[in-house]
Order: sequence, then C-alpha cells, then structure tokens
Amino acid sequence: MNDLQDIHNTAYFFVRYPKWPSQETEKTSAIFLQSYFLNEPQITIRFRKHALLQRLYTALQLCTKHSLPYLWLRMTQNLRWPFLKIAEIFCYDNYSTAKALIGSSEYTFPEEGLFTYENADIYAGRASFARRLQIFLDAPFGVRGLGVTPQAKRVILTGMAEIPECYQGRKGLDVVSMPDLWEKSEPEKKALIMKFFGLTEEDAASLRQKDIIIVDQPLADDGLITHDEQAEMMRRILSRYDKSRLLLKTHYRNTMNYREIFPDVMIWDKQTPMELLNLCRVKFTEAVTVNSTAALSFPEDVRIEWLGRETESKYFEHFSPASRRLFDAFVNRIPLPDRIKAQDRKETSE
Repeated sequence: MNDLQDIHNTAYFFVRYPKWPSQETEKTSAIFLQSYFLNEPQITIRFRKHALLQRLYTALQLCTKHSLPYLWLRMTQNLRWPFLKIAEIFCYDNYSTAKALIGSSEYTFPEEGLFTYENADIYAGRASFARRLQIFLDAPFGVRGLGVTPQAKRVILTGMAEIPECYQGRKGLDVVSMPDLWEKSEPEKKALIMKFFGLTEEDAASLRQKDIIIVDQPLADDGLITHDEQAEMMRRILSRYDKSRLLLKTHYRNTMNYREIFPDVMIWDKQTPMELLNLCRVKFTEAVTVNSTAALSFPEDVRIEWLGRETESKYFEHFSPASRRLFDAFVNRIPLPDRIKAQDRKETSE
C-alpha cells in the first residue's frame, strides 16, 4: 500500500521462529538495510497424555519464556531504537515481542489471515478470567491483539470473510483488494516483493505446470502430532493423486524434510505466501489442506478440499490417542469458512 520510497525508508522488525535459516537473515538484510531480528519464544508441548500437566507447563513457559523477554524489550527499546517514538508503526500485535515494541504508541494493524476474522470479536469482548490471566502472563502490561484497542488507529482488511462486528463502523478501517493493489504497483515494487519472498518469473512459470496444490501446515512442529504421524498423514493424502500434477507447498515453520520423504513430488519450500502465487497468476484447479486458511486466498473457481472437517477419516486414523486429542482440539477451534460451506451446498445441489 506504500510507495517504493517509503518501503526503502522503513525499519523492519522480523520475529523469527526457532528454525529460521541463517541464509534468510542474510538475504533479508541485503534487501532491507534497516532490518532487526527478534526471537519469539515458542510454547512447547511435553506432557502429551496429561492435559492438566500441559496447562501448568504452558503457564510456566509463558512466565519464563515470554514475560521476561517482553519486560527486557520494554525497558531497552528506547535506547536501542529511539526512532520508534516517532515512527509510523505497522504491525501484527498478537505477539509478545510486537507488543513490547508498540508500547503505548499508536499503530496500523494489517489483517493476519482468517485468524483475524475468527477472533477479533472474541478479543474485543470481555475475556474470561483464564484468558485475561493468559494475556497477562504472555505479555504483562501489553495491549490485546488484532487491532481492537484504541491504540490501533487503522485496520487494513482484505474482506476475505465477513467483517467482524468490532470493526464495523469504526474510523480508520480500510478494506482493500490485493489484486488491485498489485496491478497498480510499479514494476520495481513488484520485483522487490517477489525477490523478498524468493519468487522469480521462471519459478512462477514452472509452478503453472501444476494444477493441484497441497497446502501443508506445521502440525508436528506445533506439537499437535508427531513428525512420523505427519509424514504418514501426508503420504496417505498424496496417494490419492497423480503426482505429476501435484505441488506440495510447505509452511514456513515446517521442519519436515519432504524432499527426502517424497522425491517424486514437486516441493515448494521457499517462504512464499500463497497470496503472492495467486497475484503472479499461478493458478490451480484444486487446493487440498487440513484447514490452512492460506488456501482461501485462491479465486472462487478453485475447489478446496478441506480435510479437517473429517477427523475420523483414513488420513488421520493412525494418530495416537494423545495426538488425536490435541489435533481434534486444534481443527475444531477453527470454524468451517463460509466459502467451504457454500462450496458444499453447491456440490450437493449438483
């Protein structure tokens, strides 16, 4: 949404996950000269078979892993980055590191996929005592996320789902069209964005040869299932298709070595968002996913196979009881998107 000059004059804070490749840091620093890299502590799952012990362990991690780094950032940010006092801030605000950098400043919140639409009204409402305690442990004195506080003076949405009630009628709400913004952007700006996300015109041409995309998720890395269970799940899903037609797109946090597991499948493991593939006219007839909201970025004529609604199907039946409990809790937390419901109604009527 900003012009090329503003993009070059911006300082960028990247929140890294534990497996962030060193080459990504080097590449990013070469593209954006004012780049700073912070680590977002990860909550891990250790007591897979004991829900109460896991909740206690999670609370301990929030106190030690999140609260202390948050307080350190809050105390040192003015010395390390004094320009934050006067900068115009764009940020995702539901990370403890981001909350620390925002402090008491005003900021612009750009939507964070379907998660924004599903949770904004929940965040805006009065939270339960347990939720308020979690917010406090996660980032003491921090703002709540998803742009629902008075500090968020501007919210940018793409309208991929129904606008949450807490945003409706508020000042500073922008609903934009990504394709329109892309088409109106100058070639130099497009080239910079593609370079940052590791996509070339040659890559796009190669990807256009595939018509079915499997959209992966970091289920094992998030502790919901084991890596062996995820590999077997993916093996069962891939077995349905002609592999010459397939593209398997990995999630940026996924550490599965799919190239070794599936040598006869085209793997796209660069950190390229699905939306950019769509903007660069990489088209598919079908997108297959457990319940990755990234699949919703494709045009309406792309059929989406939303496997997460069938947790008792053969693709997931090999999970252990502990994995099953965690997995079911995850997939059932995300309501079935309206697009999937409409697709189901259409196919039923036909």
